[in-house]
Amino acid sequence: RITKTEERAMSLKELKSLRRQISQRCEIEHWTDMQFGAALRSCEVNLYHLCHHFVLPLTAPEGVILKGLVNRVYSPGEALVQMDDSCSSALPLAEGVVRERSDDGSAVRITMLRGRFRLPDAHNSLKILCDGQDCGSPVQIDTPGAVSYKEVVSSKALKPQWFCCHWWGEPVLDFVAICESHAKLRHMEKETASFWICAYANCQHNLTADITVDPESSSFRKAMKISQGVLLVLDSDATPFRRIWCDFELYKTI
Repeated sequence: RITKTEERAMSLKELKSLRRQISQRCEIEHWTDMQFGAALRSCEVNLYHLCHHFVLPLTAPEGVILKGLVNRVYSPGEALVQMDDSCSSALPLAEGVVRERSDDGSAVRITMLRGRFRLPDAHNSLKILCDGQDCGSPVQIDTPGAVSYKEVVSSKALKPQWFCCHWWGEPVLDFVAICESHAKLRHMEKETASFWICAYANCQHNLTADITVDPESSSFRKAMKISQGVLLVLDSDATPFRRIWCDFELYKTI
């Protein structure tokens, strides 16, 4: 494990490897847009898509434990899905298959396939369906052994040279290409070039640990402080300027 989130920078080599993963998996695994259900091409995959289809399942190697569901027989391999009735999303919030059930029936361990299971709130019951049957809503969700994406691809801490300020909607392949161009323009050594990227540094299953009430204590701010500079990634609409976290990052660093 890499204890300090601010030291979970991605090397250029790791970003290139991620690009290959997207190019190889997107069409074969039939990645689709969560809101509209349209099939994705690798060049269209953004961080929202990537986390849903790839990062979230990969970073929960021990599965997800759902507590408080209807006490019934849950057989290994049964499909579980969670839908959000409050929005028009074409895909479930989360999908998985039963791995095992506790002896007393109070908990079900799931192997994640896509997305992230969530607790219900005052506006949405977020019920779980098991092979089409209503199994109620979870009262507790645990993800033992969850890690960040960086910790999946490396066990070595890496301090960032550049803190990446961007939004999740830009295509990931474009983002990686920008990092490559930046490294070339700055005459950075390919083997040592490193970039801090929130989606890969933070554990997506436990964001409260890194996104604190006080932004000064967040993993973002800690990473900014040890970086040499900020790489601002803009799309044609300059979207990061309309994102509060991006504005905070720029305010603190420029």
